Amino acid sequence: MEKRKARNNPEMEGPREAESAIEGLAFISKGFKNWKDGTEGFRRHEKSLCHIDAVQVMLVLPQTVPDVGEALSQAHAKEKALNRRMFVRILENMKFWGRQGLPLRGHDDAESNFMQLLPLQKLHTPELRAWLERRVDKYCSPEIQNEILQLMSHSILRNVAKSIHAAEVFSVMADECADVSNKEQLALCFRWVDQELEAHEDFVGLCQIDNISADTIVAAIRDCMLRLNLQVNRCQGQCYDGASNMAGHRSGVTKQLGDEEPRALFVHCYGHSVNLAMCDTIKTTVLTRDSLDVTSELIKSATFSSIIGQGQQSILDNYLVLQELWDEVLAGSVDPDVRARVIGVKAQMETFNFFFGISLARLVLAHGDNLSVSLQSSTMSAAEAQKIARLTVDTITKMRTENSFSMFWEATVAKRHQFDVSEPQLPRKRKRPQRYEGGDEPAYHPSSPEGHYRQLYYEVLDSAKSSIQTRFNQKGFAIYTQMENLLLKSAKGVDATDEFKAVTELYGEDLDSNLLLTQLSLLQTQLTSDDDVTFKSVLKFLRGYSTSQRQLLSEVVKLVRLILVSPATNAMSVRSFSAMRRIKTYLHSTMGQSRLNSVMLLHTHKDRTDALSVVELGNAFVDVTGSDHRRSIFGTFTDADLAA
Repeated sequence: MEKRKARNNPEMEGPREAESAIEGLAFISKGFKNWKDGTEGFRRHEKSLCHIDAVQVMLVLPQTVPDVGEALSQAHAKEKALNRRMFVRILENMKFWGRQGLPLRGHDDAESNFMQLLPLQKLHTPELRAWLERRVDKYCSPEIQNEILQLMSHSILRNVAKSIHAAEVFSVMADECADVSNKEQLALCFRWVDQELEAHEDFVGLCQIDNISADTIVAAIRDCMLRLNLQVNRCQGQCYDGASNMAGHRSGVTKQLGDEEPRALFVHCYGHSVNLAMCDTIKTTVLTRDSLDVTSELIKSATFSSIIGQGQQSILDNYLVLQELWDEVLAGSVDPDVRARVIGVKAQMETFNFFFGISLARLVLAHGDNLSVSLQSSTMSAAEAQKIARLTVDTITKMRTENSFSMFWEATVAKRHQFDVSEPQLPRKRKRPQRYEGGDEPAYHPSSPEGHYRQLYYEVLDSAKSSIQTRFNQKGFAIYTQMENLLLKSAKGVDATDEFKAVTELYGEDLDSNLLLTQLSLLQTQLTSDDDVTFKSVLKFLRGYSTSQRQLLSEVVKLVRLILVSPATNAMSVRSFSAMRRIKTYLHSTMGQSRLNSVMLLHTHKDRTDALSVVELGNAFVDVTGSDHRRSIFGTFTDADLAA
């Protein structure tokens, strides 16, 4: 201490030290004036004790103390640590609200869910009470909430984009729907295949569009790809609904993207296809169409709505209950319109024609529903979906036998006796229309009610079979069939020259034809060549290989990826709309697009939301450009702030 005082006080030093100290003051407080001998003065100052001390301080201080404020005051360091702990609580709350898809804001900021949850936590954290009583720097405003949500959602989006980039190819899925504020939203999803040959479908956001024209939707898809840095030439599949703006052959979305990338094959969502096939089946036959029309009128009644509320949704399972309720309704005083509707429904339910119609419709629609549910898996590929559809068609075909009809007829007639339903009757004979007249063959008229309903039974089954085959016979699926046949025929040692030529011509440089031919023959030696070789068995065999071992069959793996990357349905987009309706409700119809997208990503990708690091989010919040004030308040977040 005495030595340092001597360095700063010329009177306590010797003649040379005093002269050096006086010159040092010129560079510290008095100012330097002898510019004539300035160079010599600078050199002497570099050797002075005060300059050496200053250099040592500047070199040592940044290594030992990260912040000047902390070096000057330990209280400031403690305040920063407290601020970090409180802000971690805010980040954890935001993470919870976003993951659960819950609204943060209320009628005003004080009544918001976010601000009401924090006071509950202050009971266990006294420091949080003082934080919330601050007038400034609470970091709880709606603007800060939006910024935090955006940081979290961008982190998830970067994670998703990284996964898609790691995959060699991807498919795009899109669908549009109006939200509660009547704004058109376009849901965008991508399907990709990871290194373990597992398919994934990821929602990447909602895009608010002015209209649903093909040009607008294509522009939104391209903008999304640009933001995620995805190249169009890596898009190998498209999956939309069958509307003209999406699947139009002249200017639809699939046509415009297909012109830019011919390998982006279009698959009409199989979920929509099943729905349309069942609608075609019901509308084609008069019996089922009329029965379902009566059912529609029945469902509109308040009586059936009360039964649905009890968890019993089947008309056939509640036939007696409904018949008794109609009598009770008619016995009371009801509105004339309701009375007329009840009388009509009651009369129809007493006829065998209606009873047989809904029983047959239930039989066919059950298979359609089972097919639809099976297709909604995110891991389901278009090629595998076709096989499931063929299984359903085969099942319906086996039902078209005399034995199957006899069993169905006997069960229906037996149930008729349990209900107040009339006996089956033949319809009156009608003359065949003039346009069908020709030849000497007389018009066919069934000789018994069973024969009449047998004809209707076969007609409905034929219509269902034909409708499913027609809806699933898509142009873009032909190449997937050829790719799968190439793989399976080669594994069995069967000639697949035509399939090999078609696949290699389409994908060009994506597949090395010579190397693929060699690896297909190698695959044959590795697999057991018998009739049990299926795509699933080949896939299981490849998944059993390690990543390095798959290099031996690299082109075969590419072929498998191209088969897997095509989605079977666009169910992921539809699920995102369900999430949108839970998040943007009538009470929160003014939610901004940025906040809606952020919460949608957090709510949809729950696993990725759980994996978000609060420490990294805190540092990202502090490191925003021009945020020196935030750094002075929080400093740097560490894992110690989580344990506090």
